[in-house]
Amino acid sequence: MTDDPPSHLSNAQANLDAEVPVLDALGKTLGLVLEQKATIVLGGEKVKPDGVDADRTVFVEVFTRLGKMKPGQRHKVSTDALKLFAIREVHPGARLILAFVDDEAAASVSGWRAATLAANGIEIHTVQLDPAERAKIEAAKAGQKKGMAG
Repeated sequence: MTDDPPSHLSNAQANLDAEVPVLDALGKTLGLVLEQKATIVLGGEKVKPDGVDADRTVFVEVFTRLGKMKPGQRHKVSTDALKLFAIREVHPGARLILAFVDDEAAASVSGWRAATLAANGIEIHTVQLDPAERAKIEAAKAGQKKGMAG
């Protein structure tokens, strides 16, 4: 039982670490520098997007899922889209992006979810990582699965 919190913390850190190359690659495509650790205050509550540019005109949520998403992961996309909608209340002209590292994962956002995102100006981007960065994500995900089995 005492192993659960540290495993969760390392999983969270692995996810944060995996976001960095995604934000770097997307930033290069957009001609921006996207950084982590921004905090937006909405009605007294704090919201932390995965990435934001220095001018706070672009906000990004990152998904490092490889392959088709499971229902809970699609729910996470919906929740993060809601986060982006909330950020728009404070930054009405902002560009809002969901960034994926895998075409199959991005294609999992379909049907009414995809239509709602498009209708509300949330962009879906698939970032092509170099093989070394993709291998790091695969290794981190494999380590998470191994840690959950133990």
